[in-house]
Amino acid sequence: MQTCVRPIQEPDDPRDSAHARTDGVGQVPQRQARQQRLFDAIRVVNDESSSQRGAAFFDTLTVRLASVLGADVAFVGQLGLDGTSIDIVSVFGDGKRAKPFSYCLAGTPCAQVIANRVYAHSKDVVRLFPEDTLLAEMGIHAYVGVPLRDADGRSIGILVGLFRRDLDDAELAESVLLFFAPRVALEIQQTRSECVLRQRDEALHRLMDSNMVGFVIADLEGRILDANDAYLSMTGFDRADMFSGRIRWPEMAPPERAADEPTTVQRLLAQDSSKAWEAEWVRKDGTRVSVVMGGALLDASSGRVVAFVLDQTEHRRVERERQEVLEREHAALAEAQEANRAKDRFLAVVSHELRNPLSPITMAVGMLQALAPADERVQNGLRIIERNARHEARLVDDLLDLSRVARGALNVERKPLDLGRVLVEAMGTMREDARRLGLHIEGAFEPGVWVNADATRIGQIAINLLANALKFTPTGGCVTVRLQRQGESAQFSVEDTGVGIEPELLPRLFAPFVQGSAGASRRGGMGIGLSIVRSLVELHGGVARAESEGPGRGARFIVELPTITPPQMEAPAISPTGPRVLVVEDNDDAREMVATCLGMRGYSVAGCATGEAALEWLSRERPGVILVDIGLPGIDGYQFLRGARLVAGCASIPALAVTAFGAPEDVKRTREAGFAGHVVKPLDVDELANRISTLLVAGSPLSAGPS
Repeated sequence: MQTCVRPIQEPDDPRDSAHARTDGVGQVPQRQARQQRLFDAIRVVNDESSSQRGAAFFDTLTVRLASVLGADVAFVGQLGLDGTSIDIVSVFGDGKRAKPFSYCLAGTPCAQVIANRVYAHSKDVVRLFPEDTLLAEMGIHAYVGVPLRDADGRSIGILVGLFRRDLDDAELAESVLLFFAPRVALEIQQTRSECVLRQRDEALHRLMDSNMVGFVIADLEGRILDANDAYLSMTGFDRADMFSGRIRWPEMAPPERAADEPTTVQRLLAQDSSKAWEAEWVRKDGTRVSVVMGGALLDASSGRVVAFVLDQTEHRRVERERQEVLEREHAALAEAQEANRAKDRFLAVVSHELRNPLSPITMAVGMLQALAPADERVQNGLRIIERNARHEARLVDDLLDLSRVARGALNVERKPLDLGRVLVEAMGTMREDARRLGLHIEGAFEPGVWVNADATRIGQIAINLLANALKFTPTGGCVTVRLQRQGESAQFSVEDTGVGIEPELLPRLFAPFVQGSAGASRRGGMGIGLSIVRSLVELHGGVARAESEGPGRGARFIVELPTITPPQMEAPAISPTGPRVLVVEDNDDAREMVATCLGMRGYSVAGCATGEAALEWLSRERPGVILVDIGLPGIDGYQFLRGARLVAGCASIPALAVTAFGAPEDVKRTREAGFAGHVVKPLDVDELANRISTLLVAGSPLSAGPS
């Protein structure tokens, strides 16, 4: 088994006898005979193929190579674009021409050839390349191949002879193939170039025929030599005009731009191509067309230019319309902004004019309430005037706040805030309105929930939600305020037993001027309170939402705000569960308010509406402190205190007198009656809590004075 793999060398010219060796007398005739055979083989092949080009050359070459070399198969192959396969250009075998095909190089002797080496194997080549199944199927014994290289020495293909017999003179076959390899490589490169040019020409004509854009070929003087229908249509000319040479770029330019046209042609000539530029042409009928065009020098020798042209008329029209729309929008925006500023100025004037009379009205009501005789009808009328004046003031405030929200001018001043305390105060503000409407307000608060917020604005949120609940709750209904922690948030809600909310209204409920059903239970309003609620909540970094199971099922409005750690404050000296406080007060709202406020401070509060009920309660329970309203119905506060001293185990319980009278003689009387302290209405919750804490620490007895 003989294998020869060596670098390529230029083949010996068989006509040059100087290559004959003289190192042995017997070898000279033998070498001369070999060279004669080589010369004869090359002449036979060359005589028939020298005048041929392309495919004809390849076909003749493979036929003659197979004949003179005695090869069973001869073929020309070019390296595929991926570099891993061979595309057969021409193949002749077994006395006939075969159809070209492609095959993978991996594991074949052709891969050795592409590695830029001559490869010759005189026998048993299949054993060296067991992965090349094609060799085995064809029964090939010997293989001779040479690479085809371009001018830079890169392999671009192979020239191969295959033999079904052992090859006696592989060197002769190598030399013949090497002699024709440069010519074959040149033909492959030319064929490839012609193919690329042909594909480009076909693509160019397909583009021209598509008429998607205008397409022209012109000379350097701007005369149109060829054009597609799209170009002729946009310029208004026809093919007769084009063939007669009447279409020229310089002559199509408007008079004011004619001087620019030669510059374009010169630029193409100097740079071979140009960037796209805008132009305006005069059509055949005298009208004008706006275009964008670009071009390149197609053939430097003939001076032809190829260019594309886009009709910009519709684009320009759309641009003009868009600009007009933008200008109208800007004008409308400026007009709307001026209208908004005028609205703000109007609201400011209206607010001022409405507030001016409201102030003396409320002051006059207070004066009349103090001076008027104890006539319930007069007092009731004054209360109506006062209530509606407050309502009018709230409406003015809401309108101004809505305007500030729209302008982004609503500010909040945040401070650590006990949220429960603000909610209690809001409930107290709205309790009289609830009583007048026949409604009940109740609360359930988790103590110690603090937020960083503006107390005034949080109170406004709560009052707006309560006012909304009262508005949509029928007589006899209930409104409940709840406060609790939810993770890192403080959540308070206002829930009513009113008319409910339609599902389709829920997503829009917090928008300005959106109102619910105007049913029998609805009690007026402008539809801006909830919009202000959401804006204020969002200014505090919170969220507001509404829930309802539908009409007739009530509604629940929820506000969530970020919580903070309560600030360090001096706490009352009470046990962890808090001592019990007994509140004896006939006014339900006052009693509930005191209970709620003290409950938030850790106290356990019990309440009784009469002295008799309180004495009965004392017979069963023992409070730490007692708060007693002096003006109780039935037995008054003084009589209750005397009765409480007689109850077993209650003599040492401290008691505070709660009264609206705070004159020195009133304080003296409560002290003499045995009360440990005197508290004047309206109550200050913080002061009251401090008084209770002091009593618990001091252990002041119930009867601190004479009986």
